[in-house]
Amino acid sequence: MNVKAIAITALVTCVTACGGTSSDPTPTLSINSALNSQTLEGIWLIQSKQVGRYSRPAVDTHIESVKSAQQFVVIEEQVDGRYSMPECALDLFSDGQNISLNTENIKNIEIDVSSTRSFSENNEETSRLKLSFEDNLKFTGTIDVVKKDTSPNFESTDERYASISAVKVSDSLNFELAEELSVALNINFNNLAELTLTDLDPAVSCLAVSSANYVGLQLGLNISIDQENVLISNTAGNEVSFQLDTGNMGSEVIRHESYLSTFANVQSAGVPSCAANTEDCALASHLILTQSSSVNGITASTEASNEDDDSLAVNLSVEVKE
Repeated sequence: MNVKAIAITALVTCVTACGGTSSDPTPTLSINSALNSQTLEGIWLIQSKQVGRYSRPAVDTHIESVKSAQQFVVIEEQVDGRYSMPECALDLFSDGQNISLNTENIKNIEIDVSSTRSFSENNEETSRLKLSFEDNLKFTGTIDVVKKDTSPNFESTDERYASISAVKVSDSLNFELAEELSVALNINFNNLAELTLTDLDPAVSCLAVSSANYVGLQLGLNISIDQENVLISNTAGNEVSFQLDTGNMGSEVIRHESYLSTFANVQSAGVPSCAANTEDCALASHLILTQSSSVNGITASTEASNEDDDSLAVNLSVEVKE
């Protein structure tokens, strides 16, 4: 698994890039003072509001976005003392599955750190993470990421700005054992036996839903796309994800359906289109996706299939008990 260390110490392809100025996240739950305040370890409910901007002038592409994400994630201490937090539906950085936090005795502290990473001579990513922690039971703040590609004829800028609000909801590191949560997860692959949390190994580390809207110009054409996502990931960095994009590009009506599962016992995928002569590419033939979120939980129901006659259905529900 790749781990992003933040030093504290499409649709149409380019439409999936976000970027703008941040907005306030949805109000979160109150702190549960009965939980362990000596460590960040546990299950957290993280809510995010994002705005963004993607620009590639050479092909007359300028897209603005607004995104809302809500996820339950397992934050776990690593052997080096850092805490590992799944990025999951936040989808801010270029690589990796987790954000690594070095939070030495930061029971109540504010963190403000900037960093720059170069992936090649012409590709650079700068980020700023600013978070305020309260008793290891809550944190709020912002994560800003700007990616620039200065390659000749491929110059682009991708800006993503997220407001984050998070609260610990369980001391458990396992969704199945979290007494403070009501969790239901059923995965049905090719109409065989249903898989539940008990059947999944490695363990699930994130359950998430998100919604986004993209507007602007792509290749000189007016575009407006609504996007819905459901995402499940495990501690090995594998995922089950579904994405539905609907809207318009110029006079064309857009409906792009895609899904992916890299879980060991559920491997399948369906995409909106395949490049010529591409091997191991299966078109998605069907996708139904519904999802919703509230202050204390998320629900989702999906059904998908591809041209190879694979089918994958997922139903999930996570709620913090009152």
